[in-house]
Amino acid sequence: MLAIDAVPGPIAAVAAAPAATVTCADKSEGAFRAPSARHDVLLGPLTFVGAADAATESLAQLRRFGDRWKVPLLVRPGHRVVVSVRPSSRAAVRLDYLQPHSATPEPVALARLPARMTFVACADGATAGSSAGHTPVTFWSGSIAFRRVPACVRLDVRVDGGPLRHRSFGLGDHRCATR
Repeated sequence: MLAIDAVPGPIAAVAAAPAATVTCADKSEGAFRAPSARHDVLLGPLTFVGAADAATESLAQLRRFGDRWKVPLLVRPGHRVVVSVRPSSRAAVRLDYLQPHSATPEPVALARLPARMTFVACADGATAGSSAGHTPVTFWSGSIAFRRVPACVRLDVRVDGGPLRHRSFGLGDHRCATR
């Protein structure tokens, strides 16, 4: 179930909401290589596939989908992860995991995209429908939307209500540490 916090209506009308939630019902399906700290941004059950490689991508490659850089997001079954773009990055980047994967609608303006998203993984591996290596995962297709590149994506991440952790990665920006 796709939910935009505190804002009713169809997805196009509610993209201005500051926060959004996606669940197992909103997942895509696919098979991925096993997560790697060399190529991915990892935090417990969360993987931003290929995000560690984004710092070395050419600006042309980053702009290949316009103002979006496609980065699959994976979460192991049974976990709830809240990802927030830090206030220092919100004018430049947002999360875009709201579009139905069966359609290709017009991109939503950056300022109307959520700065915080909650990803609620499927309860078990049987319903997750995707894998990373041999591990079941829930996969959401989406992207990091940006105003311009190079850019630094600074995130606050909370896994299962635990402590807040910080992660960052660059989009064509070597100065933004990937951690």
